This record gives sequence, structure tokens and C-alpha cells, in this order.
Amino acid sequence: MAGQTKKEGSTSGIGQFILVFFLLSLILGLLIASFFLMDMFGVYDKDKVLQKLPIIGSAFAPNQPMTEDVEEEEKVDWKETIDLKMESIQKNKEEQEKKLQKWEQELKKKEQELKKKEQEISQVEQEIFQEKVAWEKEKSEKKAEEDKWQEQATCFEKMSPKKIIEIFQNMDDRQIVNILKKMNSSVTSAVLAKMEPKRAAEISRKMTR
Repeated sequence: MAGQTKKEGSTSGIGQFILVFFLLSLILGLLIASFFLMDMFGVYDKDKVLQKLPIIGSAFAPNQPMTEDVEEEEKVDWKETIDLKMESIQKNKEEQEKKLQKWEQELKKKEQELKKKEQEISQVEQEIFQEKVAWEKEKSEKKAEEDKWQEQATCFEKMSPKKIIEIFQNMDDRQIVNILKKMNSSVTSAVLAKMEPKRAAEISRKMTR
């Protein structure tokens, strides 16, 4: 009787254990199912939650160290490439600015030289103009003087050589020479023939100058 009671008690304990295990398994299953369902509907991110669990959380960490290293290396390479390009652009810019400054200086120098040349040309043109005016004035004065001597010579040609010599007594040699040069050569010869030989020689010499 006592053995039977002991056997029944042992069977009852096993049954209770199985029932408890079944209930725990069911509860755990429900928890896991609800955990995945909540992740599926976006209530939270299961990966982040699992990563935060003590001890076992590291097992759920994303295994991407190599990918991150590659991306980081690529970023470094891109940065170096961009830095080199920027350095090259900056250097090229500085060279172009130096060339531009040199061209501007040369252009300014050429402009100054051109301005100086223009001033010199203007000065030469002014001098030429003044010389032309002076030459035209001198030419006009000479022509007026020649016309005056020609007019007087024409008047003297109507006189006798004796009368001409008398008038010449009141004139200087320059006036006499200018008049004789404008007179007809035959009249001039007749006048010189009537003059004193010394005086005639002096006048003749001055006429040949």
C-alpha cells in the first residue's frame, strides 16, 4: 500500500514537471513570437534590442568591420584625391594670376611708351608745322621783296644809264645789286660801263655771289 502510494506520488511529480515545462515553453514561444511580430510591424528594431542584451548581445552585432574599413579607406582616398586636385587648381590659379599681373605690367609699360611716342610725334608735328609756317612766311616775304625789286628794275629800265647812276649814288650796294639783277642784261651792262671802274668792279663782284 505504501509502495503504491509512493509510486503514484512520483508519477504525479513527473506530470507536474512536464506541465510546468510545457507552460514555460509556451510562454517563451509566445514571447518570442510577439517579439518578432512587434519587429515586423516596426514597433522597434529587434537587432538593436538584441545587441543591447548583456553577454549575448555581442553575438548579434553586425559583422561588417571589413566593409567599414574599406569605406573608410575609400573616403580617405577620395579626400586625398580631392585635396590634390584642389592644390593643383590653387597652384594653377596662382600661376595664372602671376601671368596676368605680368601681362598687366607689360601692358601698362607699353601704354606709357606709346603715350611717350605720341607726345614725341605730337612735338615733332608741331615743330614741322612751325617750320612750315616760318618757311611759308619767309617765302612770302622773299616773293614780296623780289616783286618790289622787279618793280623798281622795270622803272629804272625806262631811264638812261646816266640817270640810273645818279640815283644809285643815294643807294647802298645791296639795293643796287638787287635792282641790277632784275634789269635786262643789256641795260645792266650799260649802267656798269658808265660807273667808275672800281665801283663797277665791286658791284659786279657782289652780283655774282
